Amino acid sequence: MSQEARLIEKLRRIEALFARPGGEGERIAAELARERILAQLREVEKEAPAVEYKFSLLDELGPAARASGQTAEHTRSPRPR
Repeated sequence: MSQEARLIEKLRRIEALFARPGGEGERIAAELARERILAQLREVEKEAPAVEYKFSLLDELGPAARASGQTAEHTRSPRPR
């Protein structure tokens, strides 16, 4: 499990503690722990920023078909009956 995944799991547990009924001291401790975990997550994001991917799909029609105004519907053969 990566460091980021561990921190997110800890954050979920802390938020569950914060949400449940309990004493005021527990709420304050959970809030402080939440802030520390969020700070650690920000540090992890700085070290390894999110990776962006770019996908491109191949065009079924060639440039000549596009230039003549044909669409995929025009190039399909009729189905047999």
